[in-house]
Amino acid sequence: ITYHLALAGRLGKTAARQKVHAFHLGLAGSVHFLGAVADIDPLYCSSDIVIHSSILEGCPNAVLEGMAHRKCVIGTDISGLRQALGDDASKTFLAPPKDVDYLAQLIAKYLDSDSARREAGSVNRHRIEREFSPEKMLNAVLQGISVRQQK
Repeated sequence: ITYHLALAGRLGKTAARQKVHAFHLGLAGSVHFLGAVADIDPLYCSSDIVIHSSILEGCPNAVLEGMAHRKCVIGTDISGLRQALGDDASKTFLAPPKDVDYLAQLIAKYLDSDSARREAGSVNRHRIEREFSPEKMLNAVLQGISVRQQK
């Protein structure tokens, strides 16, 4: 089995160094630096898992989008990912920030199990429909506006 890593998003200052590193590791044909992606849906549809390894971020749209696409999401144990996936998920899908070995173990675990990936994706889809529905998000915004107006 050949796996591919597609890195979507703005290419920062370290992108050139990361490309060289992938080349030296013999991974140049398997690691793809996509940059900004205009239509992200096909990428989610063709992905087995979504990985979000930020060490500091709010509730990431990329994670919510992955959940909406019924994907298993693996990432770092930061508040934004716990908010998206739920506190129980931190034990199963999240690695401590900067713990690349544990993150790699989680990735391998879910790449090796189709059934575990599908189950996680189903749970994620259900969670996003329940916790992040447009109606619920709109009500939260309106409530925040109301609280500010009362002050």
